[in-house]
Amino acid sequence: MINKNEKKPVADIEIFEPRQYSNAELQNFHDKIQRFWSGNKFLHEELHVAYGIAWKEERGKKADGTPACYYFYNHDGYEQFADLWRQYERWKFNQQYVEASVPAIAVALEAVSASSFSSSIF
Repeated sequence: MINKNEKKPVADIEIFEPRQYSNAELQNFHDKIQRFWSGNKFLHEELHVAYGIAWKEERGKKADGTPACYYFYNHDGYEQFADLWRQYERWKFNQQYVEASVPAIAVALEAVSASSFSSSIF
């Protein structure tokens, strides 16, 4: 079994190189993480486990009888994930802005088209 708390020798530590994710990669990431929504709550810790930057251990039970889960993080890959998440949040904000703007743009274009059409008749 791999000991996740074991320190790596300095030679084995990977240097994080930030990179720009493409629109397609961010859309793919968005599609994949939709399964981490539970009602109105996003399960960040479960995403971290799936991405491999954390692991989950059940230790005992809560008062309601459900398992008490604890999440432990290893920092290998965490910077890369944080960079991806920052770019994803920016991408998602831009997507939402565009989606909200499309109806207003369509109405404006329709008004311009209608006024151009009516003035060309006379």
